[in-house]
Amino acid sequence: MLLLGSYACWGLAFLSLSATRNSNRLHSSSLKMVSSGDIMTHDELHEYAKLCNISLKVRSTGPTLKIEAFNSNDVLIGYLTAFIRPIPYKLLHLDTIQVKNRRQTLGFQREGWTIDGPGISFIIGSFALRWGYDNGCRKTELLAVKDSEKMHKILVRLYNSFGFNVVREVGDDFTSISDRLVWGAVGTIMSMELDPFFKEWSPKLRLFIELAKRKVTS
Repeated sequence: MLLLGSYACWGLAFLSLSATRNSNRLHSSSLKMVSSGDIMTHDELHEYAKLCNISLKVRSTGPTLKIEAFNSNDVLIGYLTAFIRPIPYKLLHLDTIQVKNRRQTLGFQREGWTIDGPGISFIIGSFALRWGYDNGCRKTELLAVKDSEKMHKILVRLYNSFGFNVVREVGDDFTSISDRLVWGAVGTIMSMELDPFFKEWSPKLRLFIELAKRKVTS
């Protein structure tokens, strides 16, 4: 279940959309310089997080995962929970992603960040996808919660840009009872194959790391 309650998904919407716009503007020759032979690693995600003044705390117990993101003042600014579902076999269930709104986080430091690449939600989400991949998962699912019609459309469009596809709608009637028991809310179930995601975003992540390094040293 993807919760958006009092924590607005600012990092996901703004920084990820900025990443898409900026990456599309990068010259194709630059992308060719980045190796796409290997999928992104946890070390690379930690490195990119550090360049963005983010530190990650990861806790994994059996089939469950929790990732917390902290800013340079050690203030929690986002977290993710996920687990591997036995049925369907080896399906990574992205349960909760919450990112604090920048205006709600007094300790949020803008200095050192780069808008040439994606932000908190991309980092913790990709970390979870790699964790699931290392544990045999090749597919993931999440629920784009329908708290409001406007935000729901934004979420579906955004996840679709990362490679998620609509599976089915979860309503509040009796036909969706089983899905509501699994996800705990109404919205749109979306799924994604992990291999295409890593193929597209691993070289982009490495390019974002290089761009962030240049900003730090410039």
